[in-house]
Amino acid sequence: MPFKIIFVQYSTDYTGSVLSALSAVEGLIQNGYEVHAIFSAKGPAIHLFETLNIQIHLLPHLNWLRRTAPLKFIYDSYREYKRAKEFETLYRQISPDLIYINTSVSFSAAVAANRMRIPSVWHIREMFQDVGGEMKAPLIFKPIVKYLFSILPTKLIVNAKAVSDNMLNNEGQAKAEVIPIGIRDQFFVRKHLSTIKLDEESIFIGVPGTLRPAKGHVFFLNAVAPILRKHQNIKVLITGDGHPKFLEHLKAQVRNLGIDDRVSFLGTVVDMPAFYKLCDLIVVPSASESFGRTVVEAMASEVAIVATAVGGITEIIDDQVNGLLVAYEDEDGLRHAIATLISDKEMRSALAGRAMAKAKTLYTEAMYQRKLLSVIEEVIRPR
Repeated sequence: MPFKIIFVQYSTDYTGSVLSALSAVEGLIQNGYEVHAIFSAKGPAIHLFETLNIQIHLLPHLNWLRRTAPLKFIYDSYREYKRAKEFETLYRQISPDLIYINTSVSFSAAVAANRMRIPSVWHIREMFQDVGGEMKAPLIFKPIVKYLFSILPTKLIVNAKAVSDNMLNNEGQAKAEVIPIGIRDQFFVRKHLSTIKLDEESIFIGVPGTLRPAKGHVFFLNAVAPILRKHQNIKVLITGDGHPKFLEHLKAQVRNLGIDDRVSFLGTVVDMPAFYKLCDLIVVPSASESFGRTVVEAMASEVAIVATAVGGITEIIDDQVNGLLVAYEDEDGLRHAIATLISDKEMRSALAGRAMAKAKTLYTEAMYQRKLLSVIEEVIRPR
């Protein structure tokens, strides 16, 4: 009989977490595991998992790391702790050999696994608000949160050392394995985005990712506006969806800056490898990144990158070697880096070539799957 793994996935939108989960599940299936997936709610990305012909379950649960007010945080944590009973019921029905929890927010799933003494792997891929991340907890309770990360799972995985430093205590860091995400082979193949008319005279600056304040779009637009007003052949393409109010805020900013005819909001782009190949330059202006999937995707696509020196990005980009790093909110620095690469095609090409070489060496999907499987094998079959 094959080993059974329950894969707990909180987000059901087209996010980096979902893409990493899909890659992990595919790797497990290819290696003979029986996989069941638990989602917190219905969402557009579930159909990606349905194509794998695995058992899918819906078990509503909420993010316990979303408030800094102590009483509200205690309320959320207690409510999610109580919800662990629902996970226990489902675990009993499936009888898994291992629970894989793909995000720090699925607290109740980890509690249930610990109570039932089922081996578990907890994949921490987010960061706290103090470094620009989106996970929140009152300062007084952060040591408790880190303690729970260290004791509840059998093993921890983080996607960057920056995550380990920010989210885990010493015991948790000792239990954690750093495994960078892997990029699908399609990103290493040249192709073009058919929905956009190619213009050989234009230079395309791409900004990939979801539309959230933490992704730094406001900062980027303020920095790039003078360049766009000066050079008519430069166009900005922004991918991703987000809250409608935030999108309207960005569109209003673009109008106020007088660059609305030069900036396109593309929404969700299914063929992201083609998007990267269209762009002459990729900018990742995030306030915080636990890893930086879009950075690695651009590297694999052999496109020059300018990114902020935050979180896991600093572990991926070697400044001036395979990309350019700038400080978040340094508009002059970001503007100068963009202008430099726009004017220097040879520099763009050199950075892009070295970036692709590093991506092939460290960030392939096959390598990611092998490392995950190694950890899972270690937990299921301890020596």
